[in-house]
Amino acid sequence: MERSILRGAFILTAAAFIIKVLSAVYRLPYQNLAGDIGFYVYQQVYPFYAFAVTMAGFGFPVVLSRMISEARMKQGQKGVQTVFATAASVLSIVGLFLFLLLFLGAPFIASLMQDALLVKPLHMISFIFLWMPLLALFRGYFQGLQDMKPTGISQVAEQALRVTLILGLSFYLFYKGSGPYTFGTAAAFGSMIAPVASTFFLLLFFYKTKGSSRPQIQWHWDFKVVKRFLFEGLAYTVASLAIVLFQFVDTLTLVPFLNDQVNAARELKGIYDRSFPFIQMGMMTAVALATSAVPVLAQIKGESKEHVTQWRQPLRLAIIFGSAAAVGLFLIVKETNIFLFEDSSGSLTLAIMVLNILSASIIITSATQLQGLGRIWLPMILMVAAACVKLGLNGLLIPSMGILGAGLATTMSLFGLSLLLLGILKKEWRMRLFHWKEYGVLGMANLLIMVVVFLWKTLLHGFVFQGHQGRIEAGLIALSSAVWGGFIFLFFIARKGLLEKEDIEQFPFGGMMVKLLFKNQSVRRSSDVGND
Repeated sequence: MERSILRGAFILTAAAFIIKVLSAVYRLPYQNLAGDIGFYVYQQVYPFYAFAVTMAGFGFPVVLSRMISEARMKQGQKGVQTVFATAASVLSIVGLFLFLLLFLGAPFIASLMQDALLVKPLHMISFIFLWMPLLALFRGYFQGLQDMKPTGISQVAEQALRVTLILGLSFYLFYKGSGPYTFGTAAAFGSMIAPVASTFFLLLFFYKTKGSSRPQIQWHWDFKVVKRFLFEGLAYTVASLAIVLFQFVDTLTLVPFLNDQVNAARELKGIYDRSFPFIQMGMMTAVALATSAVPVLAQIKGESKEHVTQWRQPLRLAIIFGSAAAVGLFLIVKETNIFLFEDSSGSLTLAIMVLNILSASIIITSATQLQGLGRIWLPMILMVAAACVKLGLNGLLIPSMGILGAGLATTMSLFGLSLLLLGILKKEWRMRLFHWKEYGVLGMANLLIMVVVFLWKTLLHGFVFQGHQGRIEAGLIALSSAVWGGFIFLFFIARKGLLEKEDIEQFPFGGMMVKLLFKNQSVRRSSDVGND
């Protein structure tokens, strides 16, 4: 049983890692081809896509998998059929409702965004909600059987097709000389049609299931199942959309709040949206490591010191690596901006935004843990409240400070939310997350990153490139600084006992790294150091 769970966790973690890489990387050539306004167009409809994908990939499948697993244990195949058929009915209604809401409401939403030309991209992306029911249903079913392979394969296939379509259409439109709104509509089309790949693979796996154990897709309505499935599915969906929720607030308010001319405001929004690939890439390591560290969290019960230590380890890793990613990207944000997006526009705003890597890593990990502890609604309520704070700060800061004000509003709101979630978990655990000495080690490690990156950048700027900084030079400075900073950080915290050997082994080539970092050294477990 435990081996099955571990294998499933590994499959989903590997799939999530591949998806995050593809999702972060495709935006870069797309922005280079479509320009800042073309990037703005797609980012205006992206939150709707992200909401649909999260519903189909995480929110509803997680709840359905638990309900199917429980029904199978208590009622056998008959219970599974009841849950499956009811979920199919609920998801069909929800998907159709959201499609009609977005398709028919596109003119109104575009008017809120003060851009009537966004109606067509909004119409295009609305069709993704028609795919959502099948994807959520089959993924939840297989996960309920502890079979994560169909979910992992379908997610990677969908993202691969999406990236291929978006970039293929973008290259075609670039050589054709099309306008930015055509680019945005094409990107929305690629995102909307990509779930065809997921659906194909999931149907293939579903119909390979033995006929006697395969549930039937039919209309059924069990009100007890409906209530739990619908409300818990929504709670899990919203709780996993921290960054996207704040991005949605900016989508509706940033352009209207800017005092610039319309075209200038849209271009500024496109520059501001450059920050999200930065955040996504920075969070990738922190969240992937935190998620894979204790893959059996849902199976852990009790309040013993050992259990609490297992629960808090993912959050420790999220803070450790989230802080390093935030500090590292902050130091090389200008060079990275030039390398990825051709110029340094908005680098100050991007520097403020990359600090959200730490807050977002904490929020996502904390929300997952609170829901695992049975506090299903709390993370969603707190995130919606934080989004309302972000909305108020946008109205206060954007008119006078522009996109920098939007960045500050996001950073303050997410930081406050992360502190609140940490406080709640600390109260739940009644145990320290880090010992004071460990805070000192973490602070010194991040200070070392600053010193090393500053000296390395000074050396390259002054002696190697002699003040010249084109796109290639900026890329070399950014990449080499990231490698040096990351190595120094990892080496220092490992030697000081902040990381366990088991944590290092989660890395690629982890065995070799353990031999290098822990040679001739007895390592204390960080779980022992951090206790009161």
